[in-house]
Amino acid sequence: MAILYPIAAVARLAAQSLAASQPSAAGEVDWNTAPLPSLLDHLITRRHDYLRHEMPLLTELVARVHRVYSVRHPGELDGLPQVFESLRAELQSHLETEELLLFPAIRLQVRDRETGAVAEPIGVGGLAQTIARMEYEHEGAEAAMRRIREVTNGYAIPHHACATYRALILGLQALEADIRHHIHLENDILHPRVLAL
Repeated sequence: MAILYPIAAVARLAAQSLAASQPSAAGEVDWNTAPLPSLLDHLITRRHDYLRHEMPLLTELVARVHRVYSVRHPGELDGLPQVFESLRAELQSHLETEELLLFPAIRLQVRDRETGAVAEPIGVGGLAQTIARMEYEHEGAEAAMRRIREVTNGYAIPHHACATYRALILGLQALEADIRHHIHLENDILHPRVLAL
């Protein structure tokens, strides 16, 4: 059953999503020095929860807009449903791996280090291997977002776009901004800090 959203609500959600995805300079914590468990909590409550909230909404918008505009303007947004569905499925699996495997393992490493317990060294296997896999998946997400940007002509909103189409484009822009910041926090801050434990 399709979920129908009033157009004004869709546009409002897209605008809120775009604003929420932007890092705030004033209130942003220095994740290079903050405790690792705090960074993990931030990633889950701010980044993962954002994706879990936005992906179903965007999935519905992609389907609705593509259904209408593939008839009205053949060739427009060709391939968007497929690349978006692939990204959605990959992100869902990725978040589960982080929350069920990687993040708990990091918490154990931090706990062992703080308590003086003998921690398993992070070597070629274990955390290092999982981190390498996560970074490989990040590359896949970035490639999918590049493809989405191509399909949408750089997130251009055509003159014939309805409010739902506009909301979709804004939502996809917000998604890319969030994914970029999410990947930065993990690849450039979390992972190096964990591997240095």
